[in-house]
Amino acid sequence: LETLRLVPPVYGLPFWPTRPTCVGLSHAETMALNAADGLTAPCPQQPADWLTGFPPVNQWQGGRREIANLLTAQHDKTVWGEDADKFMIREASMYNEKFVGFADFAVDNGIAGGRNNR
Repeated sequence: LETLRLVPPVYGLPFWPTRPTCVGLSHAETMALNAADGLTAPCPQQPADWLTGFPPVNQWQGGRREIANLLTAQHDKTVWGEDADKFMIREASMYNEKFVGFADFAVDNGIAGGRNNR
């Protein structure tokens, strides 16, 4: 378990507190598509671009993407102690209580019947 703590299999968990603005919609119109319980509507599909043959998509502008840095969390001295950066076998209860390296906290079957679980 100590190896997994120091080098977690999941380094980061990205999420969007504010989604990017849909092409052809205002920020307010895009936010109106948001809904609870996994019922957020997708952006309306735009016609294909004559040059690329694909519809325009905005994946960044107007949005804010954050990443929960799990690697840093697994080395946090306020959680794991002053020796958090050293390989040291710890009590199993510490790993059970504090380990986040698999991002298993991203599971909530109470939201949309678990369809948003990762």
